[in-house]
Amino acid sequence: MTTTLETSTALAEPTLTEPTLTPAVSVNAAGKVNPVFSFPPEQIDFAPLEIWENKYTDRDTTIIINVPEFTSVCPKTGLPDIGTIIIEYIPNALVLELKAFKYYTLSYRNCGIFYENVVNKFRDDIIAAIAPRYLKISANFTPRGGISTAAIVEYHAKRD
Repeated sequence: MTTTLETSTALAEPTLTEPTLTPAVSVNAAGKVNPVFSFPPEQIDFAPLEIWENKYTDRDTTIIINVPEFTSVCPKTGLPDIGTIIIEYIPNALVLELKAFKYYTLSYRNCGIFYENVVNKFRDDIIAAIAPRYLKISANFTPRGGISTAAIVEYHAKRD
């Protein structure tokens, strides 16, 4: 018994639909363009923050989340930024779910974002997700070129 395999010389068009991400570009002092292998926050699909209901809304329970290995990318140089981020908050009706929060922080891995923008984006996203009574985000980044940087942002909900 003989089996024949029919082949076609026509090539099919690719059907992959991958996101179109545009890498950032850096220009050094000599005017040379350097590719930066990071993407601006607007092009990153951040993992969603998940929440659960706080059963003790009558109490001011302080929750502290420590992220000791946070990484992002400098949007100017493309070098990795490594630091510790500490989120301290007093929930209202909702609390952050930690596994989803871990994936949210990992979303920053290839994000070209300045330190100060990291803490402010965290602030805005957390407030949108859980509307806490109080929120403080501290970021302490490891030194680069002999300079270390810390960025801190706070939020106090208005009480009636």
